[in-house]
Amino acid sequence: MVGMALLVLAGCGTQNSTTNGQASTTPANHTNTTATASSKTTSTSLKKQHIYLTVLPGGKLGSDGKKHDAFSPSNFTLVKGVPTTITIYNFDDMKHSVTNSKLGLNIQANPSKKDGKPGVTTVTFTPKQVGDFTWQCVDPCDTDNNGWAMSHTGYMKGTIHVVPNQKATQDISLTVMPGGKLGPDGKKHDAFLPANFTMQKGVPVKLTIYNYDDMKHSITSPKLNLNVQANPSKKDGKAGVTTVTFTPKQAGTFQWNCVDPCDTDNNGWAMSHSGYMMGNITVQ
Repeated sequence: MVGMALLVLAGCGTQNSTTNGQASTTPANHTNTTATASSKTTSTSLKKQHIYLTVLPGGKLGSDGKKHDAFSPSNFTLVKGVPTTITIYNFDDMKHSVTNSKLGLNIQANPSKKDGKPGVTTVTFTPKQVGDFTWQCVDPCDTDNNGWAMSHTGYMKGTIHVVPNQKATQDISLTVMPGGKLGPDGKKHDAFLPANFTMQKGVPVKLTIYNYDDMKHSITSPKLNLNVQANPSKKDGKAGVTTVTFTPKQAGTFQWNCVDPCDTDNNGWAMSHSGYMMGNITVQ
């Protein structure tokens, strides 16, 4: 397996266009969140959805006290009738799948070909029915632990929630991997996965950050009026989880930065390089 460390999202710089947004914070279990924005509901219908998943080889602590292969997140929400683009960042050197026959879904995630550089797979499909659907990986997983992760929800198995369009919320999840992503300098750096992501104007966003670093990190974008402080991990292999809700109000591409100390082993390299602790939010 590709050796893995867990990533962080961040960004620095100026924004490309003027925007505003609103966000009300919603704490996740065992976490506190900080976000800044005005609160206001919207009736705009969701036209397209983007889901981002990261495969962490040997990265998530299990109930048995060992670390196992896992998708982050393993549970996510789709909207019936809305075209959905799923992007998987696979840091393992083995392929893995998100498979559910009732949804007609069988995504084969390309493996990593170099330690710290994920294989990237993107597919688009439209869910046709409402309900909760268990997905699982049908490829060999967690081989160092006799496949433990394949039979345990939250690892290489999880739930896809499909809801009616009138309850549409954009479900976007990001994973912070400390020292996990290879840079052009040949070193591995802190990074958010993904660092660049897309959402729709006028539709509420539920943004969840899974932070595997023992330091806090932020997604800060003043022009989006967004300042999400991601809670740190308190135990190796167990992510700190932070959730906020907000509604983007203007289309454009907006740079975000992490305003907390990042990538300290590399003199903060990741804070000034897009794709690591700095990136872009595209509002369509």
